[in-house]
Amino acid sequence: MSVLCCGEAIRTSLNSADNTQYLKEIMMSTKQQIATLAGALVTHQGEFTHLTKHDRQWIITNPKAAIKLLEDALERALLELVEEINMSSVSGFNAGEIFRTDNKTEGVLFHNIDHSFREIAKSRGVEHVQATILKVHSLCRIGLDKQIRPLLRDGGVISLAHYFEILKYKAKKGDFSPFRVYIQGGCGVWTLESKKNNEETEPGWDISAGVTIIFRPTRDVGSKIVSY
Repeated sequence: MSVLCCGEAIRTSLNSADNTQYLKEIMMSTKQQIATLAGALVTHQGEFTHLTKHDRQWIITNPKAAIKLLEDALERALLELVEEINMSSVSGFNAGEIFRTDNKTEGVLFHNIDHSFREIAKSRGVEHVQATILKVHSLCRIGLDKQIRPLLRDGGVISLAHYFEILKYKAKKGDFSPFRVYIQGGCGVWTLESKKNNEETEPGWDISAGVTIIFRPTRDVGSKIVSY
């Protein structure tokens, strides 16, 4: 992918209406939200009776460390493992030939493919990948990519060969429920959103792509993320 294409993709992501609105909401609400949070702790201060006297004193003495423990606990509770799928090794995988809308490969049909992803696919050489296990996680609450990726092996990034394998696996089951993956693009890590096309008669996939933007939240609670 060219530098110009990368730059344009990043500008589009940064300037999109949902990202702009999200930033405005963060700037306007952060102080108010923190004040509300502090108030909620006061309202429910009775819950601290479940802690030992020594633990309560430790929190009083080490408030920053206590907040960090809370942050770590929230991150660990961000994802729930819902499925593990055995994937065979793949040899001679040519992403540029596979990810096209003008053909059907191994029962997988693509109706719409984001132009940026098409450029990434065409720029890849032939892939040879080993057998592995793909893990499907469900998002337990709204989170950021910068929170999610460190919890996943290899930062969540998978090969295009294995991405195609999971598309094929789901299509064979007639399961076109939406899911997300992270891939390595020409200018950093990209996220791919895969979902069923509801306009065409024959079942097939629509794929959208975007540069991972650290301040943008993921979709909804319950979103599925596939990784190693």
